[in-house]
Amino acid sequence: MDDTEREEMAKRHVEEYRKLKIKHAEEGSIWATGDLFEQWVAENLFPDEYFSIVDYTPQREDILGRRIETATTPDFIFRDKKTQKTFYIECEFRRQTINGKLTVCEQWKLHRYRKLIENDGMKMFFVVGLGGEPCDPEHIFCIDVDNMKWGSPYFSHYNFPKINVEFFISLDQIKEISSPASNIPRT
Repeated sequence: MDDTEREEMAKRHVEEYRKLKIKHAEEGSIWATGDLFEQWVAENLFPDEYFSIVDYTPQREDILGRRIETATTPDFIFRDKKTQKTFYIECEFRRQTINGKLTVCEQWKLHRYRKLIENDGMKMFFVVGLGGEPCDPEHIFCIDVDNMKWGSPYFSHYNFPKINVEFFISLDQIKEISSPASNIPRT
């Protein structure tokens, strides 16, 4: 699949997303929180001026209730418009830590993402909202998958890279913001 086809697919996914978001909100679905945070991340942290959306992963099922194979990939593929480099973003919103742990993802999912980026050669980052609301998170963290050992690390033992910018302007900036602190273990 070439870049033009991916961008067309992303447009279709965005339209599907909007329909599902409305459906989830009407039904009070647990997916509504994730949908809202994903929308907030795309609209606020990755402005169109600097990034294009190459792909947007649909929900687990389409409107026919059938499993979508690409639903196992990270939420977004963005392209830095200046460098043309693509990268993955997985969005996770958590209202609070649980027993001192910030669950970013399950260990099996982290393993699957590592295999994906190893095969694709692309960077991948988790954008995690903590506290507040999905449309207005209290704290935002950007974590490079290469720097994660566990999917649910103890929050107090790690120096998570907190985002202190209004929005991103380049992949290089994201790499810098998510650079490992000395106490984030590598695998």
